[in-house]
Amino acid sequence: MNNKSFESSVKKNKFVVWNLFMSKNITPIEIEKKQEDLVYYILNGIPVVRRKSGFSKDGLANNPNYKKVKENSTEFGHCSKTSKMIRLAINEFLGNCGDKLMYQKFTKVMTSIKNLDNSSQPGFRRVEIGLQHEDAFPLLRNFQFGEYHNLGKFAFLDYGLFGTTLSFQSFVGEAILVTIQPNFLDYTTKNIVNRYKISMKNSPIELQTQENQMVLFFLVLIKKGEITNVGFL
Repeated sequence: MNNKSFESSVKKNKFVVWNLFMSKNITPIEIEKKQEDLVYYILNGIPVVRRKSGFSKDGLANNPNYKKVKENSTEFGHCSKTSKMIRLAINEFLGNCGDKLMYQKFTKVMTSIKNLDNSSQPGFRRVEIGLQHEDAFPLLRNFQFGEYHNLGKFAFLDYGLFGTTLSFQSFVGEAILVTIQPNFLDYTTKNIVNRYKISMKNSPIELQTQENQMVLFFLVLIKKGEITNVGFL
């Protein structure tokens, strides 16, 4: 039975479950649409059967037993949106990173940073508050975007009395600095992109920041036209 026939059977309130366990020959079995707590659907062109979830919309909203589930769901949604917001700001430099699961790994970093928010109640913890913790930026800086190396000791920020400067060590080539101003209310960013030619004689680069404005700095290092290192400062 092909997918078209399968979909036709769905419309007639019948579903097909493939018996893959008895032999290599696939045998279609017709099952009525309503079968206790089982759910039938097509996943990537393959008929699938699973048990219904124990959660419901009303239960999540009103049942106190689901309080923890609701809290985790709310915080995960925030971390997922934050991850996407930041990735979109730097996406043009990550097209060849070679990691199809990078977005999942980066969302996990956002979750770790959210967990550093010690001032909010469970269910309301926020990435922007976690970023104020001293352990947050090492999580960002040490994250490796696929096959690209992170920044290592090639570049670093210096927070002086008269402002913030970007310095380079043992690096010669091109550097692209993306200054990201995130808006955690509507999950958008304002981005400023600057390009620099770096030599051994380069002086520290003064960075423009505004007081009380959260800014993320993302750096791309290029040698001989190829991206070699990327990461947050």
